[in-house]
Amino acid sequence: MDKEKDGIPISSLREITLLLRLRHPNIVELKEVVVGNHLESIFLVMGYCEQDLASLLENMPTPFSESQVKCIVLQVLKGLQFLHRNFIIHRDLKVSNLLMTDKGCVKTADFGLARAYGVPVKPMTPKVVTLWWATAADCLESSYFKEKPLPCEPELMPTFPHHRNKRAAPATAEGQSRRGKP
Repeated sequence: MDKEKDGIPISSLREITLLLRLRHPNIVELKEVVVGNHLESIFLVMGYCEQDLASLLENMPTPFSESQVKCIVLQVLKGLQFLHRNFIIHRDLKVSNLLMTDKGCVKTADFGLARAYGVPVKPMTPKVVTLWWATAADCLESSYFKEKPLPCEPELMPTFPHHRNKRAAPATAEGQSRRGKP
């Protein structure tokens, strides 16, 4: 907002408008829009997610297992399928825009480049991060998710409290902790 002189940037308006209509476990939830002391101070209040996948992948002591990768990909695809069924394309999918809660739930975030579409499809710029693939529904039916190892349940995903607290204080525990273990 610092550089805007004529109001709210169109990407912010688009993101707010889209997020207000989207409610799905694998899409970040916009709880409210708050205006600060000045009209230039607008805040989007989102549901809390402990980390993003990009920083997790950079700092993990060991990589995710194949079962955990399948769990993550399934959740991303379920969120995308919901978006596509609601005629929305994200156009900026990357690991830094994928958030994860400590309950193993993966949520797609950052809808600044997202667009609603209809029939006929209006021209859109091809200069976006995400390539055009389509559909998420087809991907969800892939045999990859039915082969062993099967995707684990989100509740069985590892948690990373040492990673989350890294910025606030030095980590006190090494390695990944798992739910149910002290």
